[in-house]
Amino acid sequence: MLSSFSEEERWLRIYVLYLDVYFLENVLLNLVLLIFTLILTGRRIRFIRLLSASLIGGMMAILPIILRLRYGIAYILLILLTGLLVITIASGMRSMSEQWTAMLHFYVMSFVWNRLFTGLERILGTKYTLCAAIVTAIMGTVSGYLYDRKRIVKKQTIYDVEVAQQGRKLTLKALLDTGNGLREPISGRPVSIIERDVYDTLCHQTIQERYRVIPYHSIGKEHGILQGTEVDELIIWREDEPYVQKKAVIALYEGKLSGNGSYQMILHTGLL
Repeated sequence: MLSSFSEEERWLRIYVLYLDVYFLENVLLNLVLLIFTLILTGRRIRFIRLLSASLIGGMMAILPIILRLRYGIAYILLILLTGLLVITIASGMRSMSEQWTAMLHFYVMSFVWNRLFTGLERILGTKYTLCAAIVTAIMGTVSGYLYDRKRIVKKQTIYDVEVAQQGRKLTLKALLDTGNGLREPISGRPVSIIERDVYDTLCHQTIQERYRVIPYHSIGKEHGILQGTEVDELIIWREDEPYVQKKAVIALYEGKLSGNGSYQMILHTGLL
């Protein structure tokens, strides 16, 4: 009966039968590839974004079959658009250089994994290859979760910090906290938070031209304002190596940042 169909009809019939399997394989493959791409580029893994990007990647993978696209310029453009789309959704990257670097990682790994699963499919068949894809996706997801937890713990570390202003220096302890998302509204520079009492030991008066107003949002206070200033240097010591941030912006907090006094400053993650 199948022999009565034309070559093109047989090609379409085969892919209609396995379209759901092909979609699922691509979703799982995208999930694994995106996890490792985010790990290699040092980005935060957010599983809602990751799942959304994987599903969209799966839908884009079956689009050439539905549209009956052959290899050509349209096909290549669709592949590039898919990569850019899933990377942007999964990572939230806005910089083109970061996006292209991530896409390079993504497509190199995609090529390797596709070769691997094509070989497995020829040896084991579609059923067992799909099982292998599911197991790989689970392992990749668990690895991504463990990496992300380790990354968060690492980012919530206390550092020795020096604040330099007008030839004077103040040494204190600072917490690098992923929860600090403050930025200076005009320049967009990251803002760290320091206890006002501690800052006053360095400089009693805020220099007028360096004065900053930092808006913030918190639970129970939607439109808060912190006074801030620009300091000459912020020196963060990491493993005995100084990281110097010139003209850093800091917000002055009225009160104690730590209940037990273990740190007097909260660093913005964008500084490291």
